[in-house]
Amino acid sequence: MDIIEKFKKNWDVKEGKYLIDNYNKKTNKEIGKILNRTTSAIANKLHSFKLYKDREFICKIRKKRKDLNIDKELLNKLYYGEKKSIRKIAQEFSVGKTTIEHYFKKYNIKRRNHSEANIERFRWDTPWLKNAPKYIFKKGAEKSAKRWIRKKKNKIKEFEKKNKISFKKFLEVSYLYKKMNLSELGKTIGFGRITVSKLLEEYDIQKRSRFEMMALIKKEDRYQYGKTWEDLFGKKKALIRKKKTSLRSRKLIIKRLQNNEMPFSNTKIELMIKKELKSRNIYFKFQQPLYNLFVCDFVLPQYKIVLECDGDYWHANPDIYNTKKLDKIQQDHLRRDKFKNKYLEERGWFVLRFFESEIKNNTSRCINKVFNVIHNHEENKLQNLKNQDLESNEIRGICV
Repeated sequence: MDIIEKFKKNWDVKEGKYLIDNYNKKTNKEIGKILNRTTSAIANKLHSFKLYKDREFICKIRKKRKDLNIDKELLNKLYYGEKKSIRKIAQEFSVGKTTIEHYFKKYNIKRRNHSEANIERFRWDTPWLKNAPKYIFKKGAEKSAKRWIRKKKNKIKEFEKKNKISFKKFLEVSYLYKKMNLSELGKTIGFGRITVSKLLEEYDIQKRSRFEMMALIKKEDRYQYGKTWEDLFGKKKALIRKKKTSLRSRKLIIKRLQNNEMPFSNTKIELMIKKELKSRNIYFKFQQPLYNLFVCDFVLPQYKIVLECDGDYWHANPDIYNTKKLDKIQQDHLRRDKFKNKYLEERGWFVLRFFESEIKNNTSRCINKVFNVIHNHEENKLQNLKNQDLESNEIRGICV
């Protein structure tokens, strides 16, 4: 009776009682006709009191179309051939959109992405637009840009009238002296963060360095202040985040090294080795990524040889530095070098490392070592081929 009493607000008690008795026996449309109410009003009322229809009843009332013959070929023809949307296909078959989506999942038909669907939906690929001259689009863009500049100027004028201060002075005081960040400034002015940064450039106000900006963000009122990832997300999630960030940074470094964007990619010793290899007609690849983990200075793919040019300090040349008294940077580099060597050697690569002093003293001697490795590699190859021939002859003898 508690539920029926709640119906008194907008409904009669009789209506409420009828709905509770029949919601699982009749459809919302049928109940709506009897009570003179819309189907949405009945649905909302049932939802607010958590009264849901049973699965058996829903299966009974659901229309089952036996005349539907929707094949994969037909859907592909309508969707990709005639370029119709799912909604239009559903209208053709007189079914709901979700029914066609069900068939798409059933037949594993790849759907268009959001931008492609919009092209079809709004007909951007019509012949008129395809053949339209470019100045039409330029004019539209210019008009919208002018409109935005006009709006911006009006906003600035209104701000100056209201606060009785020049806009440039306000920016200088709030940004340089009060040390407000871009988003805070944007909220006070009524602009976005990007617009504020452009305005600072317009008024020749020097922006803060990234270091200063990050230092300002680290305030005590922020929930991240003085906390590690483990404190914020727990050990498991922190590990996942660390792995993701390390992979992202590794990919960026590989990309930068490939495009020669890193300041240390073409060092003197690398150029010396490069010149020597070219003079000896040895085919090589420079700054070559391997297994999406490392970038090797030189790779000889034919012989599976990797050449590394190591700086004396960075890679702790044992002839110069005491291996027991190394700083943290040198220790880190040595640890990485060991991991790199082990990883590549396990996958059949031969790693040769030359120190800076060794290359500068005698570059040709370093390349002679490479030739020795190549010679040994070819001898081993020939020996393996001979062994294979002997084995095959022995097997033939046994078969005979």
